[in-house]
Order: sequence, then C-alpha cells, then structure tokens
Amino acid sequence: MDLYGTLKRVLQGNYSQQDLVQIVDLFQKTALSYLRYLQVSGKRIGGERENLASELEDLALDCIAPLFKRDKHGRFVLLIAYFGANLENYKPGDNVHLLSDTRRLVVKKTKQELARIFRERDPEGARLLRNIRVAVRYSDDLHIFREAGRDWLCFRAYAVADLQAEMAAVSENGHSAPQPDTRAPGLRRHQPVIPEEQLSQLFLSVHKSTDPVSTSLRKILNLLDPLEQYQNCVPVDLVARTIRQAHDESMRSHTERISQQDTPFEHLQTLEIEQAMSAVDESIWEKLKQYVWRRKLPLNVAEAYRFALRDVLRDILDHPDRVSYYKQLQHYLPNLGYREYRQEHRSVFEYLAKLGKRELSDRLKKLV
Repeated sequence: MDLYGTLKRVLQGNYSQQDLVQIVDLFQKTALSYLRYLQVSGKRIGGERENLASELEDLALDCIAPLFKRDKHGRFVLLIAYFGANLENYKPGDNVHLLSDTRRLVVKKTKQELARIFRERDPEGARLLRNIRVAVRYSDDLHIFREAGRDWLCFRAYAVADLQAEMAAVSENGHSAPQPDTRAPGLRRHQPVIPEEQLSQLFLSVHKSTDPVSTSLRKILNLLDPLEQYQNCVPVDLVARTIRQAHDESMRSHTERISQQDTPFEHLQTLEIEQAMSAVDESIWEKLKQYVWRRKLPLNVAEAYRFALRDVLRDILDHPDRVSYYKQLQHYLPNLGYREYRQEHRSVFEYLAKLGKRELSDRLKKLV
C-alpha cells in the first residue's frame, strides 16, 4: 500500500474504513513479528492458551491499541504527536523512511505494553524481577548484561575477565572471535546454558525461604561455577522462575507440615476464619447489589463477580500459587476475553478485590 498517503489521510481525519484497517493491520503485523522474535529468543510471551499463534495475534492487538487512542474530536493524538498532523518531516511517497519510523514506534509501544500486561497478569513475578535488578544494582560482585535480546546474570569478575580476554584476542590476532579453548576463565560462552530443570533441582538443595534475593542470586551463580559443561551466566528470567519455584515448593512443604500438626484450637480457628470470610463475602455482595441497582452491572455478572472474589480471598489463605484476577473471573464468565476484561471489568473487579483483601486482613488481625 501507499503508506505515506494512507497514513496521512488517517492523521488528517479524512480516511476511509479501508485506510484505517490497512494501518492497523500493518501495526499488528509489526508488533507480531517482534513478539515472535522474543518468543524465539527464549522469552515466555504466550502460553496461556493452546493456540499460541492466535494468542500472540491478540496480544499484538492489545499492544498497539493505545496508539489509536482518540480525543473528543476523533483525532489519533499519539500518532499525530509522533508523525505530525501532516507528515511534515517526510517527503511525499517516502515509504521507506516512514516504515522505519513506524517500526520503531510500534516496537517501543509493544515493549511498554508487554511490561504493563506482565505486571497485571503476574504481579508477584514482576515484583521478583524488580527485586533482582535492585539487588544487582546495590551489589559489588553481581552484574547484568544484555545480549541477544535477553538479560543475563553473572559475577562481575567473570564479565570483566571475559571482556579482557576478548580485548586481548583482538590486539593479538586482529579479530574479535577468539578460539574457545584460549579464553580466560569467565562466562564460558562456548558452552550451552544450564537446563532449567537441572538448575531448579540444584537450587532446591541449597535454598532457604529466609534468604534475601541477593543471597539467592549468589547461590545460583556459585552452583554454576564447578559445572564447566555449562555457561557461567544465566538468563535473568530463568533465575526468576528458579527462585519462584523454590519459594513455592518451600511454602507447600511448610503448609503440609502445619496441616499435619493438630492443635486443640484448630477447629475453633477454622470456624473463626470461615466466619470472617462469610462476613467479607456479605459486605462485597452488598456493594455489588448497589452496582446492579444503579444498572452498572447485570445481575448474572454481579453474581460471577461474587463467586470469583470469594475464590480470590480464599486463595490468599489456601494457595501460595495464586491465579490472576482475569483467570478467576473467566472461570465464572467462560466467554470473557482478556481485552473485554481490561475494558469493562478490571477497574470494578480489582477495586472490590482490594477492598475485600483489606477487610479480610483487618478481621484476621483481630482474631490474632
């Protein structure tokens, strides 16, 4: 298509439906290609559905959707701010330059939206990744570098040794591709990355639930030291999954031990907790009935909210491996799509979940 002419009509507001469809299709394909690149690079972008291709296509649409935000006059404010209202900085018919800037815009927005979607779907995982970066930032011996689209964790000394070996090879041999057997002890890049299952098993043997994140990072890297058949660095996302799996396993083991210890007050404690849960459930239902009365929610949707919120609160007590809010609600509204959840349900549902958690916490504190 004539990208210059089509995009200019969209920016000026005198576009046809076909023009807009073409621009959206171009943006989606650009975002989709970037998502596939991340998937091939080892990032777990999708996987919640059986049909990964369809999931990535929907995710690409979610990522580019904010770019088509309109003001009260129907103008695409973000596109106008980026390209200009009349494509002032582009020559007529300059599709190559325009396509390059389009890709840059779509990829940048896709990165931003992926981070937001990840925080919404997995707030605990996002918090763990943030804690890993903070721990590395304030340490003297840990280091994170970026390569091949992924962040890698290593000891700072090994990264320095690796860099010095490369510089020495360049000065001596006149090229930047040293032979693997001549490299100084460092990251061992000529070796494969340790398999996730093996790293998880090794880390479980040294993991303690009371370890801070920085200690866990050092334990993982110390486990890699004697394993000369693997690299001396590891992807940050793999580190996060390993720490989280070990923590969840510790929580499960602890819960099982507690459940096997009978106490004289166990029945009374369970009864009091159930009473607190019932009181919070009734409080939430009273709020939901107000939404129904004001015609902000249909009755069947309000009932689905009630059941899903009850599961959310019960997961806090029973399951350390929690399910996302979207999955909880989708269980009672099977046809609910993620985009519909974000647009029509998220604000009310997560607000009520926040209120319910706060009220349940206050009631349980009184029991203690």
